[in-house]
Amino acid sequence: GIDVFDPTGAGDSFAGGFFGYLSNISNPIKEDYQEAMIYGSTIASFTIEGFGIENLLEVDHEKIKYRFNKIKSKVNLEKKWNMILKI
Repeated sequence: GIDVFDPTGAGDSFAGGFFGYLSNISNPIKEDYQEAMIYGSTIASFTIEGFGIENLLEVDHEKIKYRFNKIKSKVNLEKKWNMILKI
């Protein structure tokens, strides 16, 4: 599980992860936005495990990749995407 110490900054971390992911894609399609949401969530999940950005300084690419894949395997983005489009 994830131990939460300080949730402050999770939104900023999500935004950084989301837009950072998309910045590497020249013409993003729906699936890219979906994966960017997962990537943003992944980065934010590391942020809330420590105080401020403290924990992010200790995270390497392999840990991010592992958690990204773990989160991705647990969500149905197509269902969520369809719910968003209905609003």
